Amino acid sequence: MKTKLILVLIVVNSFVSCAQTNLKNYQCIEDYLQSRGIDNKRQAMVIKEKEKNKSALRIFYGGDEISSYSINYRSPLFEEQAWKVMYKTYSTDTIVKDWKSADFPNYNFIFQNRKGLWTFNFFDKYENNQMDVYFISEPMYYKNDKYIIFEFSEGITGTSGIQRNQIIIMTKENDKWKVVETVYDYILH
Repeated sequence: MKTKLILVLIVVNSFVSCAQTNLKNYQCIEDYLQSRGIDNKRQAMVIKEKEKNKSALRIFYGGDEISSYSINYRSPLFEEQAWKVMYKTYSTDTIVKDWKSADFPNYNFIFQNRKGLWTFNFFDKYENNQMDVYFISEPMYYKNDKYIIFEFSEGITGTSGIQRNQIIIMTKENDKWKVVETVYDYILH
């Protein structure tokens, strides 16, 4: 009986520790939204399915083998060895995860499934209520947790669709995440 109680306490402690880690990770996104001056009272849309880590990793890498682009769009913060560690850590995560309102408690976001975006039904629904649309990936640590990187693509509900694909690189200073660099997707340039 005593062994079972200890096992239950260990499992509960693990869940609490993981939840706290995730909430701290999302603080960087909240700090980014604040730095951009995104109005937390104005309704905006977040795509429910988190962007894949591989997409953010590709943008940060600045190219891939199948790309026909010869210009190197790499950030000055890019270091091959540190990127390989980050890639090994995050690229194998293929579980689809969803954003939920608890992840952004201070914002008036609605959550929309990726399927059905920019279809006739979608346009009919938002024709008179255009709003910003955000695609956000899970934050990833880089260079021994010195930086955090996530994809933050944005668009509008109108026919323009996605307007900007980018990754955000941040570092923590005085308990607040600060943007160090924004790297735009080389494919869209």
